[in-house]
Amino acid sequence: MTGLVSALRAVAPDTDDTVRRRAEYSSDASNYRHVPVAVVCPADADQLAAAVAVACAHAVPVTMRGAGTSVAGNAIGPGVVIDCARRMNAVLEVNPDARTARVQPGVVLDALQAAAAPHGLRFGPDPSTHSRATLGGMIGNNACGSHSIAWGRTVDNVLDLDVLLADGTRLTVGTEAPPSAGRAAGLHRAMRVLTDRHGDAIRSGLDRFPRQASGYGLHHLLPERGTNLARALVGSEGTCAVLLAATVALVPVPRERALLVLAFDDLADAADVGPAVVALGPLTCEGLDTALLPPGADPSAAGLPAGRGWLLCEFDGAEAAHAAAARFGRAAVLTDPAARAAVWRVREDGAGLATRLRDGTRGGTQTCPGLLQAGRANSGCWFTDSQPDTVAHEFGHLLGANDEYQLPGSVAEIPADKLAGLSEEDKKLTTMTGIQNDEQPAGASPVAPLPAQTGGYSVTGLMGLHSKEHTEVKGRHIRLLVNAFNASLPPGTPPYQIKKL
Repeated sequence: MTGLVSALRAVAPDTDDTVRRRAEYSSDASNYRHVPVAVVCPADADQLAAAVAVACAHAVPVTMRGAGTSVAGNAIGPGVVIDCARRMNAVLEVNPDARTARVQPGVVLDALQAAAAPHGLRFGPDPSTHSRATLGGMIGNNACGSHSIAWGRTVDNVLDLDVLLADGTRLTVGTEAPPSAGRAAGLHRAMRVLTDRHGDAIRSGLDRFPRQASGYGLHHLLPERGTNLARALVGSEGTCAVLLAATVALVPVPRERALLVLAFDDLADAADVGPAVVALGPLTCEGLDTALLPPGADPSAAGLPAGRGWLLCEFDGAEAAHAAAARFGRAAVLTDPAARAAVWRVREDGAGLATRLRDGTRGGTQTCPGLLQAGRANSGCWFTDSQPDTVAHEFGHLLGANDEYQLPGSVAEIPADKLAGLSEEDKKLTTMTGIQNDEQPAGASPVAPLPAQTGGYSVTGLMGLHSKEHTEVKGRHIRLLVNAFNASLPPGTPPYQIKKL
């Protein structure tokens, strides 16, 4: 690959193929590892486009990397990794009148928030990794965050994208009317052919519940959605185009934020109350339990009321928060910014803690479409092993969102004969497009679903049973999952057990 690296350096001087740099970029927040051939940090869009052209000429894959906070291996690859965060990281413009901002792909979310704050504005989506998440990465995976129930996902806040295609074409897609000629016009015609041919399947299979984020957003290409190619590209992880710049919408900062912390005996009780809280119109409704606290931590030290499960509900105004507190009891209303920040820090740190088992080794966080109704009746059971360390726990966005699960770091594929009793309908649900977990990188996943013709399903596929049609996760599905997982363990390994809620 000497010729490739030399050609990359000729067009993008900050190209590094040293062992150290390649090792640094061989992992992200997932369990997966891919050592790249080289890492490129372009200084501008021209260098970025030239680096992509060189990679294409050498038939080497390109992986666009944001902050590397992906839990599904999205930011790693065996070819050329391009990192825009080092040099292409500017907020190009904030327009307070239009409530928009124009950014380069490598700008960190906190930097955009700081630029918008003097105008009383902010970018709505705010994942827990906001201190390092880049806008390019957020657009790549359609990031959401705690305020998504109020301000939507990244896709709901993207207006225009400047993108680069594999053939070197640059174009802007989004709010502008499609051109009548040229490469862009041809793309729009092809999109119309696609939706004309497959429109019924797209309408029935995609965007059926909030934050159905896996797969491609083909529903944004439908005529009734305005054939918005920019929004269709959000969540495509750089597989269709490379982002050069983006114009995004901003929202007004609430005048007075108050954080209502509701305490419960466990997270299932908290989830039962979730729908009633959401009906009050909060800005957030986040779930948290003791599994996401540091071992031995005192919840009260972080400002949490006594309990083992909590809802973090932010309101625009203390009056609304106090009214909700009086209704639900066992609550604390925090208006001091420092106190609110301390509680949110617990939630933000939870994602990192969730990828560690109790012995300190790394587990893996798998994400599935969340339940439209959550709670004890719908969550089925809790997973514990005989030690008893946590095998799986739900946390985060309880309503219309994604439930996240902690699984052991090495999960064997499970053959079909271990899943006797799973109906054909259920098997279909585990493999439906947009229902199963975020896709894993080819050749890197220890939990990727088996090919359909083998009749086997992995733990990842089974977790996909959380779908709109299965708002009740039946106990037999969970038993099948745990029994199948136990069957895959090495001889003599203590089996995992089910603890009923």
